[in-house]
Amino acid sequence: MKRRWKGKNINLSLLVKRIVIFLSSRNFQTFISKKDNIFTIVGRSPSGDVLVNVKGVPNDFTIELAAVGKPSDVALGSLMSFIGGGGLALRRLKSEEAVERIKNDFWGFIENELTIGIPFLKNNKKWGN
Repeated sequence: MKRRWKGKNINLSLLVKRIVIFLSSRNFQTFISKKDNIFTIVGRSPSGDVLVNVKGVPNDFTIELAAVGKPSDVALGSLMSFIGGGGLALRRLKSEEAVERIKNDFWGFIENELTIGIPFLKNNKKWGN
């Protein structure tokens, strides 16, 4: 699930920090990486893992929320279970469930941050960004 925003002039580093706080408040252990204009946040928990990508520049960026792992294939999952790889398929299902559990709260949080939190998240000298 991916959404795009234009013309917001948001400090993406600060937005990523706020996303980490959101995930941590829901008992996810977070890991962050950045390469070029892409921030990747992995949230891990016993109930499943989530992936958040923040891509772009302050005036044109996307946020994607997804389950960790490659898309599952029913036939492949069945075969993996048969040969002992069922743990991987189960982890993928748990990750998909984790995304389903938090997606509404996550997107509500993002909208709130980008509307109410805009003065704090905007790129401007007043806030020391």
